Amino acid sequence: MYKWHWRAAPGHRADAVVQALRAAGVRAALPARPLHETPLFTDPNLASSLGLRVVLPAPDSFPGTARLLDRLVEIDTRDAYEPLPEDDPDPYDHALAAAAERLPETGS
Repeated sequence: MYKWHWRAAPGHRADAVVQALRAAGVRAALPARPLHETPLFTDPNLASSLGLRVVLPAPDSFPGTARLLDRLVEIDTRDAYEPLPEDDPDPYDHALAAAAERLPETGS
């Protein structure tokens, strides 16, 4: 499945953007956290129980990744492959416009 990833505009929290998009009918979510934040790299017992020697990174090891993901919004593109409704030739355009109008209501 393909997904679009967008950065939330400065001054808008990614979770507020996701909330506004969902209210407008867009399948949106926050992206999965990076690999170095998964249990394999944060739980020393998990790696050793699997017989792996994993060097656990410090929580602030990848500040650039954290900054990027903190503003990233994920849009599911399944709808992009569906036939367009005859009464709405551009449903994404209308949904994104509606989300932009709702954004100030959901908080920034």
